[in-house]
Amino acid sequence: MYQLEAGSSLIENAFKHGVSASKKSTIEINMTTNAKTVLFTIENDNFPKKTDDKSGSGIGLPNIEKRLELLYPNKNSFKTVVKDNRFVAQLEIETS
Repeated sequence: MYQLEAGSSLIENAFKHGVSASKKSTIEINMTTNAKTVLFTIENDNFPKKTDDKSGSGIGLPNIEKRLELLYPNKNSFKTVVKDNRFVAQLEIETS
C-alpha cells in the first residue's frame, strides 16, 4: 500500500488557488491504479493571482516535487499545465 501524501497537498492547493468566492468553481479529482502505477490527477479552475497579491509563499508545488523525490526516488512523474483556463496536476508513481 502506498501513502499519497502529495495528493493531499495537491487537493489543498486546488482549494486555495482554484476556488473563487464570486465565480462558479469546479475541482475534479481522479485516481486510477494498475499493476505497475498509481495515477492521481486533480483539475481545477485557474484563477491567477493578481500581480499585487502577495499572499502565499509560492513554494507549494516545488515542495511537492522534493517530497516525491524523497519518497519515490526515480519512480515518480509530476506535471502541471494550464489548459483551457483549468489548472491540471498529474502525479504518477511506479509501484513495482
